[in-house]
Amino acid sequence: MCDHLLSAPVPLQQQAQLSPYQQLSNISVYIDFSYERNHVPSDDNLRFYFEPVLPYANENLDTVILKLKPSTKNLFPPAVTKFARLSHDECCGYFIGHSKVDIKKTDKYQCVQFSPNEITAAKEWSVRHVNVDGFVGIDDPPRVLLHCSFEKGVSGAPGLCIKPIDGEVYVVLMLLRGYPDWYYDDKYKQETKIGIPPKCLIEQGVSMASIYAMETPCSIR
Repeated sequence: MCDHLLSAPVPLQQQAQLSPYQQLSNISVYIDFSYERNHVPSDDNLRFYFEPVLPYANENLDTVILKLKPSTKNLFPPAVTKFARLSHDECCGYFIGHSKVDIKKTDKYQCVQFSPNEITAAKEWSVRHVNVDGFVGIDDPPRVLLHCSFEKGVSGAPGLCIKPIDGEVYVVLMLLRGYPDWYYDDKYKQETKIGIPPKCLIEQGVSMASIYAMETPCSIR
């Protein structure tokens, strides 16, 4: 999990010929922790590459964890070390990410709950609007639904909150995707995306507690 930009993906024509592990070994796949300006990556000295392994992967949570190779040119940035459960009385916090592949920003999120009737109404609205159900998988457990203003390019962004018990910053969730999914699809014209009811713009995340529980039987704070 990371809030920084993954740059230069493997060309589509090569992806079908490579396993996920081979793709991770490709020099076109790297992470840039110093990305500052739109479409202006750092030089090679500031890039980190991936080990061809998947230490953790869970399809139900739509989550993978990747391992970075040690670098002789640059030190890793400070690691996030504090994780906690997302409690119902702490339903607000901040994401850190690169919305629209722009400079790194923070954005406030608000966890929300939708009744089955509200989800059905959103699905029906989508079908009427574009003839597509843009909310497939929105009620998959154990996902977290929320509202934020981040747009494309922030999947994997960490959700942070300050715990009153000690005033420390903890990672409590990870942003997965936004709904309706066609809103983020470039093949749909921009005018189609105008006038969407605010209640129908929904983001989905997964709690760090769920990820941790799938990875190890131990408990977290």
